[in-house]
Amino acid sequence: MNFQYNKNSFIHLIGILFFLILSFLSLLFFRERILQNDNVFYAFKLIQDGRFDIEHGRKINALTQLLPLLALKMGFSVATVVKLYSFSFILLIYGFFLLIVLVFKDYNTGLALIASTFLVIRYTFYLPVAEFYQGCLVSLALWSYLYNFKVRVRKKWHWYIFPIVCILVIPWFHLLNFITVAFVLILFLLVDKVSIKETIILLFVFLAFGYYYYLSIPETSYEMSKLPLMKDIFQRLPNLLKTETGIYIGKFLSHHKPFLTALALLVIMGIWKRKFLILLYSLFCLGVFTLFILFTLPTFESPFVYENYLCCLGLLTCLPLFIIIRSTSRLVQSIISFGLFLLSVQVMYKAHYPITERINYISRLCNYGKYFPEKRYIIETANYPWKVAWTTFSLPFETLMYQAVEDSKNPITYTVTSGISHYDSLRKEASFFLAPEWDIQMFNHKNRRLNEKYFKLPNLGYRCLSSSQDDSTFNESMFTKENIKLTLLRETFCSGSEPFIIVPVKIRNLTQKSFHSFRTNNNSTAFSYHIKNDKGEVVVADGERTPIEVDVIKEYTQGVFVWYPKKKGKYLINIDMITENNDILKLCE
Repeated sequence: MNFQYNKNSFIHLIGILFFLILSFLSLLFFRERILQNDNVFYAFKLIQDGRFDIEHGRKINALTQLLPLLALKMGFSVATVVKLYSFSFILLIYGFFLLIVLVFKDYNTGLALIASTFLVIRYTFYLPVAEFYQGCLVSLALWSYLYNFKVRVRKKWHWYIFPIVCILVIPWFHLLNFITVAFVLILFLLVDKVSIKETIILLFVFLAFGYYYYLSIPETSYEMSKLPLMKDIFQRLPNLLKTETGIYIGKFLSHHKPFLTALALLVIMGIWKRKFLILLYSLFCLGVFTLFILFTLPTFESPFVYENYLCCLGLLTCLPLFIIIRSTSRLVQSIISFGLFLLSVQVMYKAHYPITERINYISRLCNYGKYFPEKRYIIETANYPWKVAWTTFSLPFETLMYQAVEDSKNPITYTVTSGISHYDSLRKEASFFLAPEWDIQMFNHKNRRLNEKYFKLPNLGYRCLSSSQDDSTFNESMFTKENIKLTLLRETFCSGSEPFIIVPVKIRNLTQKSFHSFRTNNNSTAFSYHIKNDKGEVVVADGERTPIEVDVIKEYTQGVFVWYPKKKGKYLINIDMITENNDILKLCE
């Protein structure tokens, strides 16, 4: 059997490795990718209703939900459905790679896809339902189509079909993909001087459709709420970099090694190859888009939101880079592409820590919920671990779906709210489901209740697990070292990508009374810590407080946040409960 080496075989091999690495990560972190935030809401509704869940008119969701929905219809377990859902997003990305490489025969843009898709993605890898990065794949496919068809083909009417389809499906992904498509069309106009007429026609179609779609968007829609008014822009301009958004984005981009590496390569190769027009256009678009994000996200958002909006910087950097180096050897292009991808994988992998800790928090709640008959619980936002749980709306679905995956015979749900009395009239209704927070009746209509095939909760109403420490029945002096035991479940920790670690501590309550968790100013008990270096010197005398997550009746595993010193070294951390007047209860064994 004779094997003939093809100069493009190496690129196919890189594509396969790209697919296998991402597939492995998608299955390794399937809980982190699906069982939290928006992801779990999509997955829940898919299983609850047994059909595609299309949010905000973004029909691309149907493509990524096809595989898990087929598995659901065939009777596979919820765990299998969730794993396939996580994997389906990788399949979509690889499908675009195969379209570009096998159909359009464009290996250069295929390598740009490998380098760019995850270049500015860190936490967003654990938010796969975000449609913006998926829309960037359409922009890459559009570029590949425009560039690789010969001039004589571009003169024929049917050549316009694929580009026009790419324009028309933008709302299926994310409206910000209007920007990425415009970037590609103008870039093609700058690079290809022969097909100016054809490109101008496409730009006209793009602008006409964009204007029509803009007029059709309701003023009360989610998309319109993100667009600032002109007066707001001028008000934000003086303090643009001092907002939470400006600080976060500035810190992120200045420390994100894959992006900085690609940007440096773009500048170096652009100057070396004398492609100044492409270089300047790319840098201009990078700057303008970053300013656009600063204007549209002026207040604090979760890291998911910030990094989702930044993901297209990979396209704006890598596509021009690979256009500039198109004439270099395929081996050099492959090394650059796969090298940038591996850097991105390293960053994405390290970023799993807060997401994994969020899953651990959900696990702790679900394990604790098995001890009580209600299986429906409500807790205070003051007890919520905001550093790893960036949203509250998803907790009811996260806990339900986690149990459906891990222990389907014991469904459990938690709702978090500011002010336990907020839902007093509803939580006593035996079968009421408190979610989602923006439409509390969504799953409580006569014809739409929880699907008992997957989520059969007992009809006993909600149990409150956040009792006030200011309550007259609670007195911390009743809890001593003899009847409250704290045990560290792990003794050695290493620092990671986050400035904190979360230490699991088992609380055993040997009294016959509930240890209340909801902190108040007058009578407040929480976890804290102090840190000593290897010389015995105190470097953190009074650490930040971690509220008790739930009322502890008998036993609960608590996650305690510890912010470690910036200076590298070995440290001893002492964790204990502390009262508001800084009295250490000395409960830790």
